[in-house]
This record gives sequence, structure tokens and C-alpha cells, in this order.
Amino acid sequence: MTQPTAPPPTRPPRASGMFTFALVAAVLLGILAFGYLLFGDFFVIAIAMIAILALIGATHYFLWGRTMSRQARQDADRTKQDSEAGPADSA
Repeated sequence: MTQPTAPPPTRPPRASGMFTFALVAAVLLGILAFGYLLFGDFFVIAIAMIAILALIGATHYFLWGRTMSRQARQDADRTKQDSEAGPADSA
């Protein structure tokens, strides 16, 4: 007679992404509300200035940063290929 075997252990279900999003949104909303209650309009102006700086930074990245990163990567690849090829035979 064989002994009954236990079923294989199962992993607990993963938390949904919606719950994580809702939790982060609630925490951020709480921080914003607390900051407004504590500092008033000064807090709103500070958040607006931070948002404007972030917008300027994102614009800069999308206009120039990606292109410059791509060019730097191509230059690095070219330099790596040149160094792997060895010294050039100059006649």
C-alpha cells in the first residue's frame, strides 16, 4: 500500500498591478494634501515649479539626449571594433 502524497506547494497569487497603482496614488495624494494643509499656496507653487523643471528636462532629453546617447553608443562600438582589429597596417 502506498502512502498518499501531498500536493505540490503552490505559490501565493501575485498582487495585481491595479492595487499597487491605487496604493501609490493614495500615498501621493495624501502627501500632496498634507503639504497643502501645512504650507498652503507656497506648496502648490513649489510643486508647479518642480513640474515645469521636469517638463523642461523631458523636452531636452527627447529633443537631444536620445540622439546624443545613440551617437555615443555608435562611437563606443566603433572604437571597440577598431581596438579588437589590432593596429592598422600603415604602408
